[in-house]
Amino acid sequence: MTRYLCFVLVLLCFGAHAQEAKRDSLVKLLARDLTDTTRVNALIEMAKIEVDAKNKSSADSLFQSALTIARQMNRIDDKAKAFESVGHYQLKTRAYDSAVIYYKKALEIDKEQNNILALARNHDNAGTAYFYKGDYNQTLYHFLERLSYCEQLGDSTCVSAASNNSGLVLINLGRYEDAISYTLRSLKIDEDLGYKQGILSSQMSLGNINYYLKNYDKAIEYYLDIVATCETMENQELRISHAYNNIASIHFQQKEFKKAAEFYKKSLVLEEEFGNEGGIALKYNNLGSVHKELNEYSTAESYYRKALSMREELGDLYGMSSTENNLGQLYLAKGVPAIALGFYQSALGHAEQAGSLEASKIAYEGIAKSYKNQGRYRLSLESYEHFLRLNDSLLNAEKTKKITELEARYDSEKKESEIALLKKNEELQQAQLVQQEASLRANKLLRNILFVGVAVLLIVVFLIVYGYKQRLAAKELVEKNQRETEAIRSRFFAGISHEFRTPLTLISAPVVQLQKKYQNEKETYGMLGLIHRNADRLLKLINQILDLSKLEEGKLRLHVAKDSIISWLRVISASFTSLADSKNITFTQSFPETDIISFFDKEKIEQILSNLLSNALKFTPNGGKVALLVEQNGQDLNIEVRNTGPQISEEDKTKIFERFYQSDIHDNSQGTGIGLALVKELTELHHGSVAVQSNKKYTTFSLLLPLNDDSYATEIKVEPKDVSPKNGTPEVGLSEESSLDPANQTDLPIVLLAEDHRDLRSYVSGQLSDMYSIKEAQNGRMAWEVAEKELPDLIITDLMMPEMDGEAFLEKIRGDSKTQHIPIIMLTARKEQESKLKTIGKGADHFLTKPFEIEELRVRIKSLLEQRKRIQDYHKSQFLTNPKAEAITSSDDRFLQKVGHILAKNLDNSSFSVDEFADKMSMSRVQLYRKMKATIGYSVSDFIRQYRLKKAYEYLKSGKGTVSEIAYDVGFNNLSYFTKAFKEAYNLKPSEMLQKTS
Repeated sequence: MTRYLCFVLVLLCFGAHAQEAKRDSLVKLLARDLTDTTRVNALIEMAKIEVDAKNKSSADSLFQSALTIARQMNRIDDKAKAFESVGHYQLKTRAYDSAVIYYKKALEIDKEQNNILALARNHDNAGTAYFYKGDYNQTLYHFLERLSYCEQLGDSTCVSAASNNSGLVLINLGRYEDAISYTLRSLKIDEDLGYKQGILSSQMSLGNINYYLKNYDKAIEYYLDIVATCETMENQELRISHAYNNIASIHFQQKEFKKAAEFYKKSLVLEEEFGNEGGIALKYNNLGSVHKELNEYSTAESYYRKALSMREELGDLYGMSSTENNLGQLYLAKGVPAIALGFYQSALGHAEQAGSLEASKIAYEGIAKSYKNQGRYRLSLESYEHFLRLNDSLLNAEKTKKITELEARYDSEKKESEIALLKKNEELQQAQLVQQEASLRANKLLRNILFVGVAVLLIVVFLIVYGYKQRLAAKELVEKNQRETEAIRSRFFAGISHEFRTPLTLISAPVVQLQKKYQNEKETYGMLGLIHRNADRLLKLINQILDLSKLEEGKLRLHVAKDSIISWLRVISASFTSLADSKNITFTQSFPETDIISFFDKEKIEQILSNLLSNALKFTPNGGKVALLVEQNGQDLNIEVRNTGPQISEEDKTKIFERFYQSDIHDNSQGTGIGLALVKELTELHHGSVAVQSNKKYTTFSLLLPLNDDSYATEIKVEPKDVSPKNGTPEVGLSEESSLDPANQTDLPIVLLAEDHRDLRSYVSGQLSDMYSIKEAQNGRMAWEVAEKELPDLIITDLMMPEMDGEAFLEKIRGDSKTQHIPIIMLTARKEQESKLKTIGKGADHFLTKPFEIEELRVRIKSLLEQRKRIQDYHKSQFLTNPKAEAITSSDDRFLQKVGHILAKNLDNSSFSVDEFADKMSMSRVQLYRKMKATIGYSVSDFIRQYRLKKAYEYLKSGKGTVSEIAYDVGFNNLSYFTKAFKEAYNLKPSEMLQKTS
């Protein structure tokens, strides 16, 4: 019900003279020799008067005359004004689409003429027409355009009105923070101008925002302030009415229905005095809702019918559907579903004409309830299905659930109804047996009753069985479609995987030959190794996909040999030691003391354990723990892989072994969703089982494999062989240590590279090392530590990284005054435009999508560093030329202003050192040096000297004192050194400078 208790958002309020006097004045005006523009305006005004007087034919005739003149005009600016007037008439007669057309025609001409004032006015007109249409996005566009032109005009009153109207529309769009911003801007302007009308409009908007945010006490405070102010002014009845209406709506929300009725009636009195028919209808509708909640149904119906009658006269389709829905609810509450049904059906027709899905949805829901209360269950079900289709915010599962519940309720209620009928007939039979002495007639009646009862019971049973079979068939169809979809997807991946194997072979084989040829050339050999490792990684992924496909088709068989399974597990786990060490992870292993000889497939066991250990090490943070625990439990072998790290949610536990599933908690890690699915399939192929447990301390994957020979009786038997794991030692990437010699790179720009993929990090570092000093980090947290300490000249960071991703790292860089000047290039595998815009919006300077060309990266680095150099040169010239003249518009400006304040306070302190300077700036000596070089291009000591010399120049130019006095004032205690430094800077001695100014 409360969804219909809407606020009246007032855009403009206009007063008017008495209609008769105005008509007489216009008739006299039209009798004169007028310009076409004046005649069009006069005819339009006359037409509006006729509309108010409900003389539609006369109004249409006057309007057509005005339109004919407007179309025949030759002067383009007159034509624009005429179209504007036509738009006003269409707005007056609620022909909103036509109003928009004519306002846009006027706008086209205004734009050609570059008439800023007219553009501002007609954007406001178009926005108003769209507002009444309910198209708030178009409304906002036109109001913001008006605001832009008002700003060009420098008209504060216009800017205030446009800002306030924009705020009103943003309230309707639910963008309350933006609405507050525009409204407060309008309020400040009106307060400065002392414009009471504008202040009241802004207060009304702020009250409405607080209402929608459910800050009811604050909202009422605004509304009462408006009432108090309006009571001291003239012609404010309508504004007071709106305030009363909004206060009533708050009391309604708080279920204080008596208070709600009191304020709605106050509002109604004012609306009736003003003659605002739409407002009167709204108050009648709201009062009806209040009295319905008070169970005063007769009073409620009276108000609703008054509202409906007025809305029918106004042609307000949406309002009619709203009131009819309310009447339907009222009659349902009164227990008269037949009348309720009529109102709901009428509401549905008007809602569909008005294009209101919300009102249509409510009508369908009411129709379903009306049919249900009449016992017309099938029609109720059909109407409810219409309701569910419109209610698109519900999940499909919820929709299905509600339909199922309705069907079950139908079956249940139908059955109960039939049982009640049987009982009633039995009671009737008993009464008849008592009353009738003729047992034959009584027995015949009983047989008939029983026959009908059995027939009805059979029908009910048939309906229940039929409904169950239908639901079962639907469920089987869904499951069949899912199986077919999964099969198609698996065949696709298997097919494309086969296609990948040939080109990968043609990559790997020549690379191996080239490695042998260039094994003595370190750089070339390293690049070839990078290619070979990643080709092998792709081949492993392809093999996993093919294995999944074979498992699905039943073509993958075990090839078991009787051998030492514990020894094989030790070999596999040992190959992961170096990977754990490289990540500073404690890797512990526990095996039974006695060996175990059993049948097992070496290749399958290797794939299972390697996947589990790789995952454990990948998702364990640096300094964490991974444990492999193997123990015999009777005829079974229990294998546990346990690691510290993020906890797996209950929802993820149920899906983690599904193919291609990836958990949200691992958004910042790369993966395919294949590994764990393959682990489960291969474990079950090995007649075992796998499970996962996770808490805040550990995540544990548990394998249970049978050791008895009977489990492998039907498997293919092979002889045991001495083989090494095919997966080999897991990749640990290249060394973390940079191969660059810092002693040779002190003059090179420092570039920080944050990338969790080791090979990619090593490759990019190697490609850039000839021009830049590279600092590396494998995640955002480590990158932040390096950036804070080193203050690099540029940062290259991946978006997806563990511990701290690129977005969080970017926020920390831009949020710290020491680092916020550093240019940043973001690398990512994501291609979505939204992701790029979001990252750039948070402060990234460039965005590169993987895979990228290294040359493009070089060009972007060079461009950003050159851009930074131009900024340095600008700050150098501006700050030292006139350090007080700059406005504080950026982080660089704030830094330089702080520098200037500190130097000014210590200008005459000749012992003021770099260490003392760094301490006052809350930086280390190195950080201050790097920040100063990045911002202005000077070392700290050079900058202090240049600043002192510039001040000396100013003092000498103004004749502030003698050379020696000025030298000491700016911090030089050695006069000869001062003279020498000044001459080097300005090509003349201080004494010569002093003579020139005297």
